[in-house]
Amino acid sequence: FRRVLFRSGVAAGLFNAGPNKANGIGDPNEGDYTLVGRLSADPNKRLHAQAYWARAMTSVAGQSPVQLVGLGTQFGVAPSIKLKGELMLRDDPNNPAADGSNAYVQATYQIKPRLQAGLKWDAFDVTNDAQDRTDLTVGLSLFADAEKPQAAKIQINYVASDAKGKDAILLLFQAAM
Repeated sequence: FRRVLFRSGVAAGLFNAGPNKANGIGDPNEGDYTLVGRLSADPNKRLHAQAYWARAMTSVAGQSPVQLVGLGTQFGVAPSIKLKGELMLRDDPNNPAADGSNAYVQATYQIKPRLQAGLKWDAFDVTNDAQDRTDLTVGLSLFADAEKPQAAKIQINYVASDAKGKDAILLLFQAAM
C-alpha cells in the first residue's frame, strides 16, 4: 500500500489555426498553428495549480510568433466554496499595442446539489489603454445532474463592465459528450 501525496501532470497540444486565421480555419501546411504546453500539480485534494505556455505560429512573411504564458489555481475553501484565479501574459511582437495581461479571480458557492452561485472579477490590461477593461460577473448555474455537474448546465450571468456599453446578460447552455 502506497499513499500518493502529490499528483502532477503534463499536457501538450498542437492546434490549427494560428494567429492569422483566428476567425477561420488555418492551414498547418502553411505554418499556421498554435503549440501549447501545460504543467499541473495537485498537492492535496483541495488545491490545484497549473502553468502553461503557448506559441502561435504564423505563415505571414515578416511576422513573429505570439507568445502566451500563464498561471492558474483553484482552491477548495470548504466543500461548498471554491476560489479560482488566473494570470495570463501576452507578448505580440507584431502588435505591441496588444501586449499585456488578463487576470481573474472567481468564487463559487454550491447552494444546493444542482444550483451554484458565482462571482467573478476579470481585468484586461494591454499597452493600448483604450482597450483596457474590468468586468464584474454575478451568475447562477443549474446542473442537469448533481453527480456529474460537468455533463450539462444552464448558466445565467450579469456582467457589469467599466467599458461603456459592455454590460450584458448572458445565457449559456453547455453539455459534454
